[in-house]
Amino acid sequence: MPVNQTAWMKIIHDQMKPEEWIDGFRLRSSAFGGPVTPDPDRPRIPHDQIRVARADGTVVATAAYAHFGQVLNGHTLPMGGVTGVAVAPHMNGRGLARQMMQDLFELMLDRGIVLATLFASTSRLYRSVGYESAGTWTKRSFPLRELSRVAPDGVSVTEESADAYGELHGLHESHAARSNGWLIRDDWYWARMHQAVAKPERHTRLLVARRAGVPIAAAAVQNTDGSTERASEYDFELLDAFGEPDGLVAIGASLTGHGTIAGLVHTVLDAHDLAALLDRPELCRVEAQELWMARLLDVQAALVARGGGSIGSPLHLDVSDPHLQRNNGRIVVSCDGDEVHVESGGEGTVGITINDLSAMFTGFRSAASLQARGRLGGATPGDVHRLDRLFAAPAPTLTDFF
Repeated sequence: MPVNQTAWMKIIHDQMKPEEWIDGFRLRSSAFGGPVTPDPDRPRIPHDQIRVARADGTVVATAAYAHFGQVLNGHTLPMGGVTGVAVAPHMNGRGLARQMMQDLFELMLDRGIVLATLFASTSRLYRSVGYESAGTWTKRSFPLRELSRVAPDGVSVTEESADAYGELHGLHESHAARSNGWLIRDDWYWARMHQAVAKPERHTRLLVARRAGVPIAAAAVQNTDGSTERASEYDFELLDAFGEPDGLVAIGASLTGHGTIAGLVHTVLDAHDLAALLDRPELCRVEAQELWMARLLDVQAALVARGGGSIGSPLHLDVSDPHLQRNNGRIVVSCDGDEVHVESGGEGTVGITINDLSAMFTGFRSAASLQARGRLGGATPGDVHRLDRLFAAPAPTLTDFF
């Protein structure tokens, strides 16, 4: 029987070296079915945010994170958006992906990140290291004719170059601050959006709504290759859209002049934003939906940063986190208004896994639903009620896909 030579390889985990980027690209391309040739203009995550595993000097696994903020309960938390987790096929079955995640956890914690979020290619892997489904990414469509044809008074819309994104960062952050789950983008993600608009594919353009010369909304709009609507030549895809409702309405009105040949508008704006655009939001239909997953890296710091609702008497939790010992054990959670206080110790009345705590943390799962499935050991009805008050928030949505 032939000997499996890879069984004897020495594996080294390390930060990616600049010269290893092309090897990492090829590995990710093979794993995810991406392009064979790299785009030299495509923005790259900094090397010091990428971990690799080497076997006999060859890159056999990668994992990276983008340094975002994520808005939850009206507060912005330092969040690592995990991406590019890939393992060479001949190295499967060694636990490399889990080890890469462990490496990223430690790296993110060292940099003050308290929460990690990702879009999972396989939920089983990520659940095994503490993640749980924590929100949705949803694409909807609606007939173009449902948009108002009249822009609000005093609001004008102009088409601008991708360079205008530079003055829109603050506007996007203002929208994100009132949208549970939205990202505060880092430079890498803004560069991606700039590139998407700058490339002349399918008539992509950036529309900016202004009031008294000040930007109040923006949308990156692209024509699709065709339309499913009868007698329509194409649809509009909103690659990016954010800002004040008046500005979004004005941008929508600017598109209605294409109503004789354009059929639908496709967007990842959440239902709350669409309600401001449409008189009949019930005509929206969901085209695609994906769950994203989250994981608390520093439970105590994350709870304090998020804030919460008044809970009356303190909660005594016993957190189980086998992968990050800093989170493992008993804590006492109390609230003073929106301010949350956490101390180590206490009675550990309610047993909870890091997975379930992460799902409650974003507002995606309720304590009552977890208890109904036998997931909160020892919780009384009062405990469940206080947990739901602590984590009460609108259902979280992500509109940026990374």
